[in-house]
Amino acid sequence: MKNDSFKWVLAVALGFAAAACGSTSEGAGATGGTAGSGGASGAGGTGAAPDAMGYVISDFGFLHPEADPADFGMEGVRGFDLDSTVSSADTPPCAHDDFVAPDGTPGIDYGLWSFLRQYEPLQKDQLIDSVIRSAVKNGEMSIVMELGGVDDMLNDDAVTVQIFSTQDSPLVGTDGEVLPNGTLARHPDPLYHSTIASGAIKDGVLEAGPFDVSLKFFIQIVDADMLLTDSWIRLDLGDATASGVLAGHWSVAQIDEIIGTPTSENGEAAGFNHTEFLAAMEAADAGYDEASDECTAFTTIFRLEAVPAFLTE
Repeated sequence: MKNDSFKWVLAVALGFAAAACGSTSEGAGATGGTAGSGGASGAGGTGAAPDAMGYVISDFGFLHPEADPADFGMEGVRGFDLDSTVSSADTPPCAHDDFVAPDGTPGIDYGLWSFLRQYEPLQKDQLIDSVIRSAVKNGEMSIVMELGGVDDMLNDDAVTVQIFSTQDSPLVGTDGEVLPNGTLARHPDPLYHSTIASGAIKDGVLEAGPFDVSLKFFIQIVDADMLLTDSWIRLDLGDATASGVLAGHWSVAQIDEIIGTPTSENGEAAGFNHTEFLAAMEAADAGYDEASDECTAFTTIFRLEAVPAFLTE
């Protein structure tokens, strides 16, 4: 029983993680909405760049603060104002307190943190973080990304971003890290191709959105799709890397399918039972449904790192 519970925790870990990364001719994401900045200052770019650039995700997971996990301290949250509102616990219908970005921008949304912060297995450098990092390196959760229309890595006012699942595994070096310049195919099912986000690069920092990101993942007993809607991405573009955050809305129904139901069927391996899980889900901060008078989604932030790759059909 203990071994089965451990396997389940590993499965749920991947379920928590999967969320981000065809060609950029497949659809169109609009640039609308206001997204809170809150990003790091621009990394040095390389100037002229090819029109389309492929990447494979080399590290991925929930954003965790370096400071006090209760409020992220003075460092702020590297996310977005997804609802274009500076919300508070007194702001209906999905009342919640927003965070502040590192540069002082208010209104940053990260509602799922109210759940993540409660359980040790979900904290930084704990079991789930380790499993996620292994999954993106060993092919259990392979994600690729394409930047389109890139004329300049430092400043470009019209670029696109598209994210895909892939059934291929990335190249990994003897140190266990993902190597650049591998070749990976976009998932053959267009369901696992994101819509296209439009954006711009300013001082080496790319911001784009909104777009919907749909991923397929399977590990142990967890076999599910994951959809992030109305998402935004911010990437610091380096000479041979890209790193940043992906933020969006994740439905309570999917979170329950991926996390809550396996919990109820496999005991308290993740540190909470299904009753506690459902109670935590009542803190949903987005997706208000007038018919049910309920908020049906959480705002979520993932951190990611990527290295160049060649993408094929």
